[in-house]
Amino acid sequence: AFAYDLQAQKRAIIVGETTRGGVSPSTRLLISSRFGVIMPVSRVRNPVTGTNWEGGLKPDVTASAARARTVAHLAALETIEPRHKDDPLTSEIAEAIARLKKDVTPGVNK
Repeated sequence: AFAYDLQAQKRAIIVGETTRGGVSPSTRLLISSRFGVIMPVSRVRNPVTGTNWEGGLKPDVTASAARARTVAHLAALETIEPRHKDDPLTSEIAEAIARLKKDVTPGVNK
């Protein structure tokens, strides 16, 4: 819910794999000693989209779970890099980007 809400409000870029969904809170009800049912007890709806993440939250940037953190870190550094020209962080950011680019090949998710 947190990631979906941030994405819907354009407050975050989601990196990784599509989630499995599982939106509606539910409860288990025993019908008999041998049978039961799982029943939704409420409905989740985002006020911005009018929908929810049923069927899975789709990331803005697709990356395997194993590489998502590296891809997100690289994207964050590339976003802040233009704001740090000719200051004490310039070389540190550039070095980190170069190092991460060795680990991430655009368009390829391993």
